[in-house]
Amino acid sequence: MEGKLQVTFIDIILFDSGSVRINKNGQELLLILAETLRENKDQNIIIQGHTDNVEIGPELVKIYPTNWELSAGRSTAVLRYLIENAGIAPERCVASAFSFYKPVASNESEEGRRQNRRIEIILVPQG
Repeated sequence: MEGKLQVTFIDIILFDSGSVRINKNGQELLLILAETLRENKDQNIIIQGHTDNVEIGPELVKIYPTNWELSAGRSTAVLRYLIENAGIAPERCVASAFSFYKPVASNESEEGRRQNRRIEIILVPQG
């Protein structure tokens, strides 16, 4: 993507299974990434949540009825973590959710589903 930088985290790097709480490893990685994000003040930060096409499990469905809510919950969790813990200016940030509608691999295999469960953080020029 010309003029843009994209970092992709598969879900298990940032989140434990069935959770929107960022795990300790994910927190550390986001703090490292935040150093670069803070240096590029002339770029906005888009955080995109993606899922596979598997239905939400019976316990999680009480909180996140569909993959839309789960992907939104995870992208918002990353956004809030960057703002509240890493000093990123909130006016630079956008959280968005795509559910399973923008896969990068086939959902027919576990490996493909693993690739589709991800957070993408994209730096784009302001303007």
